[in-house]
Amino acid sequence: PPVSRPTAVCADPVEIMGSTFGAQCAHQGVTVLGSSTGPGSPALSIDILDTVFGIDTGGGDTSVDFRMQNPFSGGSVEMYVEYQKTDGGVGSVPSIQCDSDPTVDECQAFGDADGSVFRAYCVNPRSNDPSKVPYAVVTAYFVETGDDLFDFTTTNNVPECCEPDETNTGTVVAYTFEIMCTCPGGPGALN
Repeated sequence: PPVSRPTAVCADPVEIMGSTFGAQCAHQGVTVLGSSTGPGSPALSIDILDTVFGIDTGGGDTSVDFRMQNPFSGGSVEMYVEYQKTDGGVGSVPSIQCDSDPTVDECQAFGDADGSVFRAYCVNPRSNDPSKVPYAVVTAYFVETGDDLFDFTTTNNVPECCEPDETNTGTVVAYTFEIMCTCPGGPGALN
């Protein structure tokens, strides 16, 4: 059963989405595909609106911009965000990108100092079904920084491509999100 650990209430949902996407898509464009708290560990529920925000589909159906923040109350985390990106050139091949921020406090966004925005490559669902829209897959890793934020331990690791801080042995919790690149299920695609 999920642990009822409080998550931070960081902002009004309209403010936190803060984008045309949020207003037009009624906040339906982000889904948690899975979470990893390790074998035998409890799952932690999080509020998507307090994790992924500032979604901008200005790249049409080829890319989506977004920001992420620490949704956990009670402390700071090391945060890693893994996603696919491309240089945008014709025929360019997407590659795995992983960015890190060593200290993200409760309700603070990744890269707040410089206003970091992620641009993820959108996967085409290759379907004739008009309700299927391009999407990006993003995984966020939250690592305790000694605050005893999580009351369990896991055997999860941050992938090597993220170049994790080897000295931090805190618990790692991961969430994988699907972020739509246009409004889901409708003619109101944002281009």
